[in-house]
Amino acid sequence: MQPAMNTNPGLTPQMNHGGHEIYDVHEILEGAINVLDQYMLFRTFVQDNEFLGILVLR
Repeated sequence: MQPAMNTNPGLTPQMNHGGHEIYDVHEILEGAINVLDQYMLFRTFVQDNEFLGILVLR
């Protein structure tokens, strides 16, 4: 048996990421964006001024 040849000789093994890592990053970013969207949607329903001061980005 011969060892597997690296199909991308310019890439080191640390930089050779599979597609699943890209999907993991996409899922994390999508979750963060969804949380920010919910803050913006529910901000109009906040009646407490102190809580509204916490939510508002300054």
